[in-house]
Amino acid sequence: MQNMKISEIIAKEDCLDSKKVEILKESIRSHIDNSARNQNETATWHATTPISPAQLKHFFRNKEREENTGRLLQYLLMFTEKAPVCEKMSPELITPEKQLREFVSFQLDLLREKDVKKAILRETSQLGILRTGNFWYYEGRIADLHKELSEALAACPDQGPAAIITLCRILEKLSLFWFDICREDACRVRVSDIFIYKLTLILKIKWNGYE
Repeated sequence: MQNMKISEIIAKEDCLDSKKVEILKESIRSHIDNSARNQNETATWHATTPISPAQLKHFFRNKEREENTGRLLQYLLMFTEKAPVCEKMSPELITPEKQLREFVSFQLDLLREKDVKKAILRETSQLGILRTGNFWYYEGRIADLHKELSEALAACPDQGPAAIITLCRILEKLSLFWFDICREDACRVRVSDIFIYKLTLILKIKWNGYE
């Protein structure tokens, strides 16, 4: 098991089994609730404790990221039970698919944030492969992934099952990137990334025949 990738371990779990899917969904709902509760408790603590402007900025940035991840998971959960919009809708109408697209876009743009890139490069440096002479290569890898997935997002349909499948493929590739950055160590990977990956597998199978 130690030499297996996280995606291979998940594949062996057969997360498409109906009973396991229900257990997974309940675990995700609990995760979302606990995350929201922790955010509220942290916000209460900050409200009564003097902090610096830099700390306050850090708090609100993390809060925004956690909230986006929570909404992303909620929408993925919703599409495990609710069919995407199939009839033609007004381009101005905000459909659930468009909302999900916004949450995915937020996740992709994190790759351009300085602190996120710094964290990625820090993980890479711990492998002993980051050098002054190849620093550009690993920064370029992040930029290339952002460009590739942003282009896929730009070509994503506005609505319907095809939109959901496209968004899931983008999230799947992003999750695999985080797994790789964390050296395929499930203890280092964020629980939310594992949840997102598992939901993309379920949704791709569920809506694949409706493209």
